[in-house]
Amino acid sequence: ALRAVGRTAEAEPVFREVLAIDRALLGEQHVNVGLDLHVLAGVLREQGDYAAALPVHRQALAVLEAALPAGHRQVGHARTGYGITLLLSGDAAAAERELRRGVATLEAAYEAGHWSLAEARGWLGACLTQRGALDEAEALLTVAYEHLREARGADDRYTRQVAGHLATLYDALGQARQAATYRAAAGG
Repeated sequence: ALRAVGRTAEAEPVFREVLAIDRALLGEQHVNVGLDLHVLAGVLREQGDYAAALPVHRQALAVLEAALPAGHRQVGHARTGYGITLLLSGDAAAAERELRRGVATLEAAYEAGHWSLAEARGWLGACLTQRGALDEAEALLTVAYEHLREARGADDRYTRQVAGHLATLYDALGQARQAATYRAAAGG
């Protein structure tokens, strides 16, 4: 609940305690430990501590890939989270590789309009915008935005986030009117 309302600094010690308990009770390679690591990495990312989050993401992926069947959606989520952190830390090339792998896993796990898949595609679109692949980014982002708006509503944080990615894209394309429309939808 703390993380959901943006109180990640308060949530971090709770997640660290859960991780320590699961490690002690279940062992280092248990799927729950991998999931705990994935959540902790996300909390660190949300605090802007990318240097601390990246090795935790790698640990989470190693545990989840060993504990779960190939193509499991939790591996897709963990890989996407790692890609997001790479992107935010400034490594767009590595982020693109991880985001593409994460999206591919989630595409196999979810129906086309599922909001989790749309969120992941939104991050891939943001990455592609940074890398200058604007046509591919636009295709991903516009579909992701529509799926999120339908599934979660226009005021949802994930929907607003993809609207922000679209504003950045349209700024890069020199389409000020479109950028302003999506910036307003993002709440900014």
